[in-house]
Amino acid sequence: MPDPPRSSMRLQVCLFLALLITYAYFFQGGGWHQNSRFDLTRAIVEDGSVRINRFAGNTHDWARVENRLLSNKAPGLSFIAAPPYAVIRSVLPAGHDDPFRMSIQVHFIVIFTVSLASAILGVVFLRFLQLWAGEPSIRPVVCLLAYSLGSLAFPWSTQLMAHQLGAALLFGAAALIYAEKKRDWSGGDKPLLLAGVILGLAGTVEETSIFVIPILLAYGLWVGGWRRALMICAGGVGPAVALATYNAFAFGGPLLTAHDFQNPRFVTGEPGTLLGVLGAPDLRVLLELTFLPRRGLFYYCPVLLFAAAGLLAAIRRRESRPEAVTFLSAFIVVLLFNASFNGWHGGWSTGPRYLIPALPFLAVGLVWTPRVLRSSAWVAGAISIFLMTAVTAVNVSVPQDNRNAAAALPPGESRVDDVRDPLRNYVLPRFASGELSVHRQHMSEGFIGQRLSPPEQQWAAYNVGELMGLRGLSSLVPLLLSWIVLGSIAAWRPRRSSISLDR
Repeated sequence: MPDPPRSSMRLQVCLFLALLITYAYFFQGGGWHQNSRFDLTRAIVEDGSVRINRFAGNTHDWARVENRLLSNKAPGLSFIAAPPYAVIRSVLPAGHDDPFRMSIQVHFIVIFTVSLASAILGVVFLRFLQLWAGEPSIRPVVCLLAYSLGSLAFPWSTQLMAHQLGAALLFGAAALIYAEKKRDWSGGDKPLLLAGVILGLAGTVEETSIFVIPILLAYGLWVGGWRRALMICAGGVGPAVALATYNAFAFGGPLLTAHDFQNPRFVTGEPGTLLGVLGAPDLRVLLELTFLPRRGLFYYCPVLLFAAAGLLAAIRRRESRPEAVTFLSAFIVVLLFNASFNGWHGGWSTGPRYLIPALPFLAVGLVWTPRVLRSSAWVAGAISIFLMTAVTAVNVSVPQDNRNAAAALPPGESRVDDVRDPLRNYVLPRFASGELSVHRQHMSEGFIGQRLSPPEQQWAAYNVGELMGLRGLSSLVPLLLSWIVLGSIAAWRPRRSSISLDR
């Protein structure tokens, strides 16, 4: 994107640091999904292999090829995490019986992969809004905060999952294509090739990205023509070859994937399903994913309902129509995919996590929110930030049903929450009483308590304030202070000299 004025650079740096500190402040612990990705990273660094047999006792998210167990996740994040893991492992080795050090290791990995990418996305998001809406004022900043802290981008920037990394890569590529369009394609082929590389990387880290990539290629064709669209495609060849090579090495063929060897417990086997997991979109599931309490996006993040209204308003403007149509299409396609998936609820989760890669494309609509709705939108934004802060501070991986909730309770506690409404019955009561970082599944465990005692599970999940010895809501005070400091620096304006330089 074009270089920003020097007066705005301080604001962007402060926002980047504030987001990075916020995301890095929390660590969410383990789960089958996170553990599977970490197992592949460990296998790469420790064994020089992609087999996870040695570590797979902590997960059921695996694929089996003969006697070999492999992660059933897209491999990109695990490979990106390998260098940070090699560094932290050399500085802070963790023995087999040292759960605290292992948590610190994985936290380090999350910071230097997912959290960092998400903080960079925040700056890209802001600059895109300023360029797209022609708004250098405070409104794009408010929209950025509503997305970065008031959507599922916040909690999912704090754990070893690839949804938010996929969002950063997809939106980064789209913003780069748009910036070249605004420059009248004066940058030549290199920015388009780079956009293709970024899109290709998105396909290697998060499988949901596969549904968005064709839409962004169509956008490149729409605004740039065939030649520029082909340049974007050419940029994606390298990541595609790398993924095909991994598939051939791991599964026996470049077009074979983990889905061909999936753990049978995740395959329905119903007639008419694709790969045993995808069917036709279900209307009831669509309602669950949007408005109902268990996983409803607009229930968890009400501000995004105004973003949808803003995208519809942007479609009516000729100058913003190509982007608005593209972005709304990206969100709808991912929503329909999620409603077609047999595991649509995401297991242990809060909100519809499979929609996360498409959320920045929806959230940009906030900048076009009709004037009559703006006051309500900012109220919804404040509510969304509060709810996402509570989710992140308490537990992102809320048990998916009462049986799992019972298993997740500390010994001696008989209360089982109704997880049909996780916000009202699980997250908010705990937040109000100062019960933070309640997730107890460690990265080394396939089930809570499988190998660690309750005292050892204490650091399965935590925030930095708790590492400093603070407890309850007071553990969030250092984070609040960091925001006050960075906000003061961003808002500071040098006093103008009273001495005139005019002669």
